[in-house]
Amino acid sequence: MRANPITGLTATLTAFQMEFRSELTYDPEAGQTSAGRPSRRRGIELNVTYSPFDWLEIYGTAAFSHARYSDEDPAGRYIPDAPTLISNLGIYVRNAGPWFGSLEWRYLGPHPLIEDNSVRSAGDQEWNMTVGYDFGSGYKAQLGIFNLLDSKDNAADFYYSDRISPKEPLSSPDGNLDLHIHPLEPRAFRFTLSKEF
Repeated sequence: MRANPITGLTATLTAFQMEFRSELTYDPEAGQTSAGRPSRRRGIELNVTYSPFDWLEIYGTAAFSHARYSDEDPAGRYIPDAPTLISNLGIYVRNAGPWFGSLEWRYLGPHPLIEDNSVRSAGDQEWNMTVGYDFGSGYKAQLGIFNLLDSKDNAADFYYSDRISPKEPLSSPDGNLDLHIHPLEPRAFRFTLSKEF
């Protein structure tokens, strides 16, 4: 469904159901995806764009989903790395005289890491900002600030067996089930000076 209730505002609501004969699952130890069990995903997605002025655009989206394996495997029905909520908010300034920029927020909600939902990720969120100036004649300067609030969340979490514990014999076939994380990069700045021909 799509609506334009007022000038400059567009809203879209989508309901979906997807059924897969084989869910692609990421294997973090192998670093690749592989075909797995059958699954079903149901949910709704809302997208809103609002432009109150020619130079300002506000965009937001939120997707809510219910993702489960559709077979009766005793390992569990939860799909690893399938969050219930994903959302994004962006505020964009364009053609405001020589100035331009953006402020963006990204959110990935909590989600299971294994099929029985006994180990979960807390999810993550991050703010990024860009400020730029157009000098004319094709010259532009831009400052990007990534992870603006210096969030300590993890960008990725995985739960699988490893053999890095000093207590675990190297000959053990099973290793240790453990949580492996990739933290968000700390706050970072990037300055760019460019020329368009």
